[in-house]
Amino acid sequence: DSGGIKAIFPLGGKNFAYIAYSDAGCSSARIYDLSSDKIALQLPCLPEDDPIDLAGVGGGWVKLNDNEVLLTTGTPTMSAHVSKETNMLAQNDISLWGKIIRVSISGEALNATVYTKGHRNPQGMARIDGVIYAVEHGPRGGDEINIVSAGSNYGWPLHSFGSEYDLTPINSDLSKVKGATEPLFSFVPSIGISYVGTCPSSYKKYYYPNSCIAVSSMRNNAIFFMVHDGTRIMFYERMDFQSRIRKFKISGDNLIAATDFEGLIIGKFYLLE
Repeated sequence: DSGGIKAIFPLGGKNFAYIAYSDAGCSSARIYDLSSDKIALQLPCLPEDDPIDLAGVGGGWVKLNDNEVLLTTGTPTMSAHVSKETNMLAQNDISLWGKIIRVSISGEALNATVYTKGHRNPQGMARIDGVIYAVEHGPRGGDEINIVSAGSNYGWPLHSFGSEYDLTPINSDLSKVKGATEPLFSFVPSIGISYVGTCPSSYKKYYYPNSCIAVSSMRNNAIFFMVHDGTRIMFYERMDFQSRIRKFKISGDNLIAATDFEGLIIGKFYLLE
């Protein structure tokens, strides 16, 4: 069922783990306090009648301050099924599923509130030059890059530029979803988007004053460098690898990339002369 540890993050001087699991008919996720091995926050069980794939519970996070983080959750449905009940949790203002949640610590307790809604499976999130970006798996098509803004609705499952896996159409007219926010960019077909981070320093300098973010692809075995002006992607370039890229870290012009099956890729970017 693809459960397990999806994220580890610091909060209030301690470390916590976001873990997905299935137990006694309940598929869900919880946050563990790793210092005490106690449950610090429990999400509700997902609908029993829906086929669940816990690979879709999100797990991206960004630190806001020492006592607060943003954490992504998803609507973890099986790719071969149209699971309307679970998917609609993303539009439920009370449910923590299909959201970016603000997790805060007060004493020994964790509290969670909905920060944004309408997410399918946002697995990567990062703050770059003061802006928070999240990358999200679409269904058949429609992988998204979103600029994260408190109170925003990113549309799922009422809007996508992809279709269901059985080719059932999904509404692509964002005006039909009240208050919904357009993605900064949507990949059609999907690239298996996995992570978002900063671009190499030399690349950012070359295209300044435009902004640049990097996103990784599992399906395309690549990292895409996306140049934008804050409202639209103007173009992108891709660097191809021989492996599925799960996560990466770019510092200056140095790269460390984690693959799914072949370990780490370590290298350096150079300007062509």
